Amino acid sequence: MRITKTVDLDEGRTVILHELRPRDVLKFLRTISQDLKNTDVFTLLTERLPQLLILLEGENIIPPAGETLADLSLSECEQIWTVFREMHPMLFLMAGEMVKTALLANFQTSA
Repeated sequence: MRITKTVDLDEGRTVILHELRPRDVLKFLRTISQDLKNTDVFTLLTERLPQLLILLEGENIIPPAGETLADLSLSECEQIWTVFREMHPMLFLMAGEMVKTALLANFQTSA
């Protein structure tokens, strides 16, 4: 059974997070892998990760009724991101290794 957590925002607004399945993790990691090839790491970390989270919206991240993740405030996204990270420690270990490998490869080619 998939783990489900609820993030309470305000005024009865909630976001429901479902544990990712292997196919969701592969989709997420493939996107990061493509981005690492086409985007510098700073841009990826500062601009693209929120967009990657939106890729998981729908079955895995259910925003408040009538809203999307893009409608939420940055502080609300931060709350969601914190719970999401806590739910998926292995995903972030793998993603971190991918970023580290890309940084090293980028550093070696620029030297």
